[in-house]
Amino acid sequence: MKLPFAIDRNGAEPLTSQIEHGVVRGIEIGFWKPGDILPTLDEFAAATGVSLIVVRNAIRRLVDAGRINPRPGVGTVVLDSVTRLWRGHVVIVDFETRSNFFYSRVSGILRERLIRANYLPSVVSVAAEEYDMEPLNAILRQPVSLAVVLGTGHGHDASTVKRIISADVPVITFSERKRPLPNVVGHMRLDNSAAMMDFAMHCAKAGARRVAHVRLRPPREYERLGLWKRMGIALESWQIDPFDGVDPIENIQSGTMGFFEARLGRKNPELPDVLYFDDDYAATAAIVSLLRHGVRIPEDVRIVASVRRGSPPPFPGSLACIEDDPFLCGEKVAELATAFLAGKTPPRITQLDLSYHSGATFPAEQ
Repeated sequence: MKLPFAIDRNGAEPLTSQIEHGVVRGIEIGFWKPGDILPTLDEFAAATGVSLIVVRNAIRRLVDAGRINPRPGVGTVVLDSVTRLWRGHVVIVDFETRSNFFYSRVSGILRERLIRANYLPSVVSVAAEEYDMEPLNAILRQPVSLAVVLGTGHGHDASTVKRIISADVPVITFSERKRPLPNVVGHMRLDNSAAMMDFAMHCAKAGARRVAHVRLRPPREYERLGLWKRMGIALESWQIDPFDGVDPIENIQSGTMGFFEARLGRKNPELPDVLYFDDDYAATAAIVSLLRHGVRIPEDVRIVASVRRGSPPPFPGSLACIEDDPFLCGEKVAELATAFLAGKTPPRITQLDLSYHSGATFPAEQ
């Protein structure tokens, strides 16, 4: 078999590098053109008189450099100069992309970092209400190196992770779950314990005696720890029932607006010292309603909200908040994913602590 290069056993250049550079020169001079199939490892070894190990290492270098692409059942294909050779395929599963700013931003950052690391990402949105698995099933029929599941999708993440693992695909999860689901290779979670402690201490220092938690979500663990009671603060629960319409964001805001309009429309409505919102869309609607009824913030009531960095509720000043950062979370999830793809073992649980910030709606000096 004729090759466009020869091996010099007495030369200073290592044999592996000679084969690597010889193949590159053969491609550059047109001996092998894009789409051509290179000789097999055995053929290269026989033609050059070197061992299979040397040939295999040289071919691996060329694959890493994006010059060639081994295809099972076809052979090693020569690539053109603009063809990108992906190192692997990563599926990103998001249950709430349509309405959730947070996870859509995390997904975007993760996708960008994977592409930069030369991994091909596929984003699959599983409709949380209907729980349609067919788009995911279609993706899993293709080779997949890793799946990253973002969010819980009304608790459907457990079944989704189980389905992915059944396809022999490793899974990394990111959600508010305290403990990882079975058989995942890594789990990242947010923790608001420290932020909530700082918030409660701020309330106590400011002399607040009543705090109303305006909630859209089930009770959290911090409410059962007696934190507020130990500080002499009565914690009330104001449950918001979202409207049942087409868009989730509109439903949350309409439900919150209706709740506050009804409460503020009473004769001599009584407000607590502090209103804490566990949803930023609910906080937006409540602020509009409060200002509409002449309630002064923070003189009449102080406001704190859980917010996403990049989309805080509109207010003339800064908002006191417990903040999570989707951009930082995206970076951290990407670090876990790329580390696993590089052959490293990620931590079983990675915890990111949220932070509390005072603001114009609840100043630090109060």
